[in-house]
Amino acid sequence: IRKETPKGPVTILKAERGAFIGNVSVFLEHSSVRTYTAVATEDVQLGVLDSQLLSMENAKLSHEFKRIIKSLDKRLAQCSNRAVEIHMKKKKSMEFLKDKSRVITQGEQKEGFFIVEEGSASVVRKVDTNHVLLATIRENDFFGKVPFLNISHEPGAASIFASEDFKFKELPVKELLEEYNSLSTTMKNFLENSSNMISAITSGICSGEKDL
Repeated sequence: IRKETPKGPVTILKAERGAFIGNVSVFLEHSSVRTYTAVATEDVQLGVLDSQLLSMENAKLSHEFKRIIKSLDKRLAQCSNRAVEIHMKKKKSMEFLKDKSRVITQGEQKEGFFIVEEGSASVVRKVDTNHVLLATIRENDFFGKVPFLNISHEPGAASIFASEDFKFKELPVKELLEEYNSLSTTMKNFLENSSNMISAITSGICSGEKDL
């Protein structure tokens, strides 16, 4: 999986057998701008998904669940961009912490799952003595403990630092979990694939940050 840059393509991840290529939210919006390029490194056999069936399934989802899917894709895109910045030796200043207060602390056992209504916040992992920016969340983005996915971010492996105007509301975890459990196996696997990509790219970001 590669990202295009002015200095040429940067490989951010290797997709193995069973991985999905594409964005989940394409089935919500019926159009999508690719955020990365997939290049075969050996002979590859691709399976084609039934896009009509998946679009019909997504059309039945609740408004809240659709927002989670879109936000998951945005989190993946932002992590991919951070990976490129690390590769190109662009060290972030600490501006992403300026005038922000901590609302979730890395490693704490916080069960809440929330959606941003106003303001912005930085998703930050502390590695040794360094604070590493992973993503920036804004209106309609989720944060907190996702009840059905593990993206290896907050609360267990990242903190959330929010702006002064940050407002959010708690999401109905029980209802969302029931909705997730009713999804097709294909849709569940697609979401899990995006989650695994975020987790893997995040590991690369943190490893690369140490070398800057």
